[in-house]
Amino acid sequence: MLLCLLSVASPCEYDDCHSDGGVSLPSGWDFSAPFEEGERVYVLAGYGPSAGSSLHCRAQDSSCANDWYALDLTLVDHANSGRGQPVLAVADGTVLDAGWGSEGWANYGRRVYLSHAPGDGHTYTTMYAHLDSIDVAEGETLSRGDVIGTLGRSCMGEDECSSFSTPHLHFAVHRDAGFGGSGSGGSYGGRAVKPEPIDGAEGLSQGDTFTSDNGEVEDPDPDPDPCPVSAGSVLQEDGDCATRTGSEFRDIDGHGGHAWWTEVDVPSPDYGEGVIYTFQATETLDLYFYAPALTAPASEVILKISHAGGADKQSIDPSGGGWIALGEFDFAGDSWVRVGDTYLDEEQVGLQVGFDALRFEAPGSAPDSSPPEDSDPAADDGNPREPKDLSGVNDEGCGCGSLGSASGLLILCGLLWLRRRSGSSRLNDAEAVFQVN
Repeated sequence: MLLCLLSVASPCEYDDCHSDGGVSLPSGWDFSAPFEEGERVYVLAGYGPSAGSSLHCRAQDSSCANDWYALDLTLVDHANSGRGQPVLAVADGTVLDAGWGSEGWANYGRRVYLSHAPGDGHTYTTMYAHLDSIDVAEGETLSRGDVIGTLGRSCMGEDECSSFSTPHLHFAVHRDAGFGGSGSGGSYGGRAVKPEPIDGAEGLSQGDTFTSDNGEVEDPDPDPDPCPVSAGSVLQEDGDCATRTGSEFRDIDGHGGHAWWTEVDVPSPDYGEGVIYTFQATETLDLYFYAPALTAPASEVILKISHAGGADKQSIDPSGGGWIALGEFDFAGDSWVRVGDTYLDEEQVGLQVGFDALRFEAPGSAPDSSPPEDSDPAADDGNPREPKDLSGVNDEGCGCGSLGSASGLLILCGLLWLRRRSGSSRLNDAEAVFQVN
């Protein structure tokens, strides 16, 4: 997000966007990612205007929010990009301000600013924006890992921001910044801080994933059945190794006598209803998904598969029913597969996606395609269909912006319309221009 003080200096201009003056984190600062330990964090938009957000701009401007090194972050292992999950303080500090951004700062939605003094002679401000809820108040003293709120999609005084579709945390660090401006005020001036290393991750780019090491989590209860799999194993959607998210599911017949379905209605990478299959495997296996018979099946369903090499997003056509080949994967311990009600093609909206069994086979060994006696699947020609690789598909961040006046709003939205008509990159976080009283 880009903010500027019109009455103090010249307006911030996109063609003057620069990284000059950015600084690093101070050495030895106890600094961590703003999410619970073990959370896998996805970089929806990275550093600078060409990494997912044209408004991640400037690093040393006395009149602007210096957000060149801002990050838009989501949580890949949760529905709705992690909406509602806890957001944590990245370091010990004091709450500088907490609440709704207003006037020129309104596009931040619910936001929290923390002030930090790590002992290098400088003051640092961390900002957490678009929150669904806030759990702290101005003046509170916090420790690294304390919950400050929850990840959300707020802006302009509304919980459901119309400027972007993907819930995320807009996170930024500023050094020696001022705080003020019209309305609620905000952090401006000083220098942009590159928030690295962060829990061992460095050189972050849009599309990267790293794991948070912040906060403390309770040890889970011992699991008597860790869901080990090997060649020939089958995981059912209603078994102990599968977890549903959301509530809009219908029961139907399927492999093993049962399956669920729901309607496709959420744009990728979010999902409202879905099933996550978790398991343990330590070998290379072929993976298959069983598509139950549906009356109006979608022709494109998005899956995400974790394995030893990372996590791959794939598109399959389940409309023919039966076993669908997902590919050969090298598994190395705890792994998962996620199927959701998400789409890339809007023509899929309102069609049906089914949730049924996963099957594991030795490489090159196709599963028996004959339907089980207690199910009613669609016909299967015995040749598992190949998935479409979606590893190159970018997820989106924030969208349209807002200026500090009605005329400014019309100007920016007109520019956005022209950008999108011309096919240029979309703006991820909204511009907010404000006057100092």
